[in-house]
Amino acid sequence: QVTDTNGVATVGDWILGASASQQLTASAGGVLVVFNASVSLPASALRIVSGPNHVEPGVLIPAIVVEVVDQNGTRVATAGVSITPSVDSGQGSIVSAPVIATVNGVASFAGLRLSAYGMMRLKFSAPSVTPAVHYIDVQLSTQSAVLAQGPTSAVDGALLSPQPVIEFRNG
Repeated sequence: QVTDTNGVATVGDWILGASASQQLTASAGGVLVVFNASVSLPASALRIVSGPNHVEPGVLIPAIVVEVVDQNGTRVATAGVSITPSVDSGQGSIVSAPVIATVNGVASFAGLRLSAYGMMRLKFSAPSVTPAVHYIDVQLSTQSAVLAQGPTSAVDGALLSPQPVIEFRNG
């Protein structure tokens, strides 16, 4: 651009792209002027960042991390978006399902417990955005049987004394 009689140059049309940072640089007589602008899109959905695929019923679940994203999948660093977990399909419920507010666009759900067995679809919802879902298989870990009490010797054809006691353990 060329300056007018007052030394002012005007940029005609400058269109910023979606969710982008752009820079306009101008120089005159060895003086450099830089103008930065950025665009942030509004939150449009929730997305699962991480979470377990398998848990045991009644046991604290490792953290499920949910983030708020825009239409391009870029995290929207917003604070205070209230996210609510629920069971969307499958049997059972979430024991003590707190509503968590985001910090910088992220909410971490630590300490949830599921009350039943089987495949569950958890839904994380917030006002005015598309919810996120996370699938978890709720099953007991491998079990083992241990002889907890039993006789030290036995006679063929006689009752065992003491009677054997078998414990089943999750492991």
